[in-house]
Order: sequence, then C-alpha cells, then structure tokens
Amino acid sequence: MTDETARERIAQARNLSKGEGEVALWVERHYDSLPFVNAAELAVGAGVSEMTVSRFVRRLGYRNFKAFKAAVSAEYRGGGGEGAGTSRASRVQIPPTAEGERDAMLRREIDAIVEVYDLASSAPWAAALDVVERAEHVNVTGFQGVKGMAMDFATRLKYARPGVRFTDGRSGTWSEIFIEEPEKSCLVMIEVVPYAHEAVKIADLCLRRNMPLVIITDRYGAWPRQYTPHVLSVATATRAFLDSMAGLSALLGLFLNSVAARRGAGTTERLEQMRALAEHFDPFSYDPGSKSRPILTRDDDKDRS
Repeated sequence: MTDETARERIAQARNLSKGEGEVALWVERHYDSLPFVNAAELAVGAGVSEMTVSRFVRRLGYRNFKAFKAAVSAEYRGGGGEGAGTSRASRVQIPPTAEGERDAMLRREIDAIVEVYDLASSAPWAAALDVVERAEHVNVTGFQGVKGMAMDFATRLKYARPGVRFTDGRSGTWSEIFIEEPEKSCLVMIEVVPYAHEAVKIADLCLRRNMPLVIITDRYGAWPRQYTPHVLSVATATRAFLDSMAGLSALLGLFLNSVAARRGAGTTERLEQMRALAEHFDPFSYDPGSKSRPILTRDDDKDRS
C-alpha cells in the first residue's frame, strides 16, 4: 500500500464503520479541498468526531491526519492524481484552450449541475427550504465576486414570497440582520473562496444569536458547517479560470423553484401583486426592438456640436 496514492487508498478502503464511511464519502466529494482543511473541519463537514477521522486515516495506513494531509498535498505539488490542478492555488492560472480540455471542462460543469439536482432530493435541501419557509423575513447577502448572484437571487425570490431583502452591511453594523426583528428572520448567505472576513463574522453572530442560517457555497472549505447545519455546497473546480459558477447558478435557480413550488397559491398571489405594480410603473420592456430608434439628421448633429 505504501506506493499507492492517497486517492487510491481511499478508493480501496474496506470494512469501514458507519462513521468512517461518512468520512470517506466526505473526502471523496471534497478531495480538492483536503490541502486546506484541518481534522476538526473535516469532522464537522462529515458529521463525525475527530477521533473517527483519526481512525479513518490510520486505516488508510497513515500515522495521523498530518501525514495524510501531507501525502495529499504532495500529490498536488507533483501533479499527480485526478484532482491535481483544481486546488485554490490553480484557480488563477490561465486554463488550456485545447478542444479536448474544453470538452473535459464541459463534462465537469454538467456533473456539477447533475449533483445539484440530486441534492434537491436530499434531507439537507428540504431542511434549508424549511428555514426559508418558516421565516417572516429572509435576508440575503453575498460578497465579492458572488455579490451580484446574491442580489439577483434576492430579486427573484421577491417574486415567490414576501419579506425578502438583499443586505450588504453598508452601514457597517449589519443592523438590518441583527436588530430589525431577528427573531422572525433567517439569513441566506452565498459565499465562495476567497471567503470574506465579514462572512465568518456574520455566521458566528448568527450562531451566537440562534438565527437560522443557510449557506450556499463551494467545496473548498468546511468552515460553514461550524456555524450552521444548513450548508448547500456545489462543485466549482472545473479547471476554469477563477472557477465555474454554472453549478452555483443552477443551485440558486433550483432553490428558487423549490420555494415557489412549496408556496403554490401563495406564489401565484404574490405574482399577481407584482404584476399589478409593474402595470402601474411600467418599468420593463420585453421587446426593446419594437420601439423605433431615433435617427439623427445632419441638422441634429450640428445642434449638438
């Protein structure tokens, strides 16, 4: 076994206990994240004790978790293993443009989307929906590169249910979340690597104040599970430059769809209310080409100069 890679040892592991099996499953799904997590984070992610993690790596033939992590990191540095090149360090490298690599990238994006649809049939998905359904107020936030996705999700969610707002903490205190009726609220946070310091601070305060928190994230870090059981993660490491957002976009769209399906008649009523407002304010154009574009004459050009 000494000549086998860590990935091969994991695949060949047999006679695991239930807890060790959970560790193996988490490790297989988050292999690209292993160089960046510690034993405690892995244990939280897998829902087991650190002792179970220790037993698992010893069963693989490693003295301790540190030795296991060193073996995985060596595979990344040496370019070995299927997951090499997809770590956080490689996300900023210029990706290859060969047709074969694009085909492989497409397959990885499709796999990520398929995983999202499988996730939608799971207990964690249903539990996250329960959080949003029970809350009178749903705060949505996001940071850095996915802030726009969070804003879009909040805007769309408003069409499915009332009490939704996007919050960006512009006041510096995040009072929108923690002072304005927090006992009737939940928070949906969309966050990916590199994680914002504010994200962790907000998650910590949600835990301290017992506010329901749903985190929609990538698979680079296990830290969200330290603060909430409601973590919906998706693969973003497709070897695209700065990662692929295809899976994350699919997750947000499907989650919105699930909220609307649960509310049923409530969403229909909400849509009628939104439609009535749109008819009054007339903010949208569904066919911009139907309006004639003004054509400037030479005299108009002279008047403007």
